[in-house]
Amino acid sequence: MKVSKNYALFIVVLYMFALQCAIMQHVAIFKYWDELYALLCIPLAVMKYNRKIIKKNKYARNLAKALILFVGVGVISNGVYRYQVWHAVAQDIFLNLKFFMGIVTTYYLFRDFNIKKYKTRIRTHVKILILLYFALVIQNKITHVFPVADMRFGMNAEKIFFNHPTELASATFFLLLILMICYTGLKKDLAYIVMGAAIVILTLRFKAIAAVMIFLYMYFIITTGKRMKFTYFLPLIPFCVMVGWNEFYFYFFSDATMLMARGALSYVSLRVARDMFPLGAGFGTFASWPSGTFYSPLYEMYGIGNVWGLTRDWSGLVSDVFWPMIIAQNGFLGFGLYVYIVICLIKLILQCAKIDSRLYLAGMGAIFYLLVSSLAESAFVNPLALPLSVVIGLTICAYYQKERKENLVKNS
Repeated sequence: MKVSKNYALFIVVLYMFALQCAIMQHVAIFKYWDELYALLCIPLAVMKYNRKIIKKNKYARNLAKALILFVGVGVISNGVYRYQVWHAVAQDIFLNLKFFMGIVTTYYLFRDFNIKKYKTRIRTHVKILILLYFALVIQNKITHVFPVADMRFGMNAEKIFFNHPTELASATFFLLLILMICYTGLKKDLAYIVMGAAIVILTLRFKAIAAVMIFLYMYFIITTGKRMKFTYFLPLIPFCVMVGWNEFYFYFFSDATMLMARGALSYVSLRVARDMFPLGAGFGTFASWPSGTFYSPLYEMYGIGNVWGLTRDWSGLVSDVFWPMIIAQNGFLGFGLYVYIVICLIKLILQCAKIDSRLYLAGMGAIFYLLVSSLAESAFVNPLALPLSVVIGLTICAYYQKERKENLVKNS
């Protein structure tokens, strides 16, 4: 089979996102790969923009409008309160848009790429990476060649050659979702699904484990030939409550709430949103990376500037949350807009269920991973979200290709 340029480009993107966090420890320039990928959407949109696509799909249109309003709310707040310098504001706007820009980049790069034609080759690459990660994790349990991050539940949390277990969990989950996009059958893929799930579990990151358990639940429903229905999600509600309750209780009701970065950020975010109702304090002012780099006055104003990880001398934990950032920086209005943005994104993915239930699983798996991680991570603004934007972009590409094919048949 002749290798197309699109296939070669896809393999490069696959390996870059699967290995970026490991490579950038040794080659610093690779840490900018996710930013570069997101920014590619600008020249690609200039060259390939088609207004009819956005106009035709109401979910894409509503998502774009809500994103514009979301940014507008934050910028207005920055102009009113002036808590942050404008270059910090610009950086934070980019971080908030980067995930969605990654989806657009993927769409423009691969909307004409027939992934089904190359799915056997792609699956081979994915399986090699999963097998590599699994073999290294298992051998490390025996030989202890690689350092471990910490100990939980009486076990070592594995990270092999990654910098943190979360990075290994995220890279593995990304590969599982790509395997779903190129799915061929239960017997051929089950062993690699199990290995991938085992890798995530052995990182001992509770949120990643919860996400992979939801993924496995959906996987076995779909591979039995059933179509996903809303009622199938009902058993997940008690599970999600169980996962989220400990985090929620710790952040708002425990004695340690104001002593730990996540708890302090979560609690104070509501006060900021109340005091600056309804627009919030503006971009770069609270619980975001620029708010620590260009130290925001809000931390000292609200009495949490002495909390470990939130100090002027070391603010390394300022971006350890997601929803508190949205609530404080963009207010209750911005929070409502972001929830609506996520709903529009889910509805976009739901369209893919009409094409292939495995595509639906891949797209929804990415959303579930981000929503679960948003309980105690920067989620949608995290660099680890960019591989998931690729997965969602590929599901949208598949829907576009199906619609284009149907229109060609109608017009012929």
